[in-house]
Amino acid sequence: MSVMEITRFPDWDKRLTAYIESRRKAVFSYGANDCGLFALGAIEAITGQRLPVAWSSEAEAQALISEHGSIRKAVTHYLGPSKGALCARRGDIVIDADGSIGVCTGARVATPTPNGLGFVALGHYKRSWRIG
Repeated sequence: MSVMEITRFPDWDKRLTAYIESRRKAVFSYGANDCGLFALGAIEAITGQRLPVAWSSEAEAQALISEHGSIRKAVTHYLGPSKGALCARRGDIVIDADGSIGVCTGARVATPTPNGLGFVALGHYKRSWRIG
């Protein structure tokens, strides 16, 4: 399945808002609420599609990244070609220079942190993937 072939629900924006609110206080935890799983959850929330990838620990996440050569290449494998982050629209997936993944909420990006969701300026991110 390619994300490029799926579409967002008509009420995707409301679904994305609800998803972000439901995760607002969840702290970063590999295999439970890390940046990749947060992004996968957002994709499912706005499209209804679950991508065929999962992990339950930091070691499993690192193995998946190693299998593809980098986190950016792993994301591209599942989401297709990326664009510059400033091309991102609300609900798209973005990545920064350090490999941290987030969900574009407009001018900011939501990503799990040790203190719950953090919101970082979109300009901090380097690449984006269009969702739906």
